[in-house]
Amino acid sequence: MKKMYAKAIVLAIMFSLLNLNICSNANAAPIGVGGEAYNFTLTTLTDEKISLSTELKTKKVVLIFFTTWCPHCASAVAAANAFNKEYGEKVRVIAIDIQEPKDKVKSFAKKTKMTYAVAIDSTGAVANRYGVSGIPTIIAIDKNNKILYRGTSISTMVKRVEF
Repeated sequence: MKKMYAKAIVLAIMFSLLNLNICSNANAAPIGVGGEAYNFTLTTLTDEKISLSTELKTKKVVLIFFTTWCPHCASAVAAANAFNKEYGEKVRVIAIDIQEPKDKVKSFAKKTKMTYAVAIDSTGAVANRYGVSGIPTIIAIDKNNKILYRGTSISTMVKRVEF
């Protein structure tokens, strides 16, 4: 009984530390609207290398930082899919999972029927550079590398940004 209790405490502490690592950022201040986006290169679930600077040469970009355990992230997929369907010709949507295993993310993407690119930020470095402190975090970036929107809602973004 004591061993089970000790394991439960250890697991609770590990989950808390992981959650703290993902949801707080003492190292980076959030980049606000009008700020310059940081370049990054990540690998997608289909093993494609995505570089922000390359993507911005042809389209605006919307980044969606998420995790598989976040209920708000899962419920936001339908809105992101609708956005991608309507604006996909002009905007590249990239979902960025923060620090989770590829197989878990792949299963989540399939289950939620994501219709856009999904990359994994395995170290959390990209999320840290962008000052992500809660999920989902949605960031719209124009072709000049400027942040147009930072928030948590696709519908609010569409109201505020001209695509």
